[in-house]
Amino acid sequence: MNKPWVKCIVLIVFAAYLIVASWGITNIKEGLEKRNTANYDSYSVKYYDMDDLYFKEYAYAISVVFSGPNLDLSNKDIRRKVETITQVIRYLKLLIS
Repeated sequence: MNKPWVKCIVLIVFAAYLIVASWGITNIKEGLEKRNTANYDSYSVKYYDMDDLYFKEYAYAISVVFSGPNLDLSNKDIRRKVETITQVIRYLKLLIS
């Protein structure tokens, strides 16, 4: 490893690795069709097709958790406030998309 020609080879191989990795990162395509991950005769292909047909519009669910020591959902005022917050979140989601 201390020979100069070995160091040159290691540097050249590492540089080639970086170049290939950089090229790969720039050419990455997002999105894998789920149906291509199963056999063509599998029951899951039909499921994936229906999932894409009916749930493609809202692919990523946004989870919101309301918690706290004084969160009493039997109180109508608190339920109204929670509903107002969820309506604002829905409105913001529509503005973003």
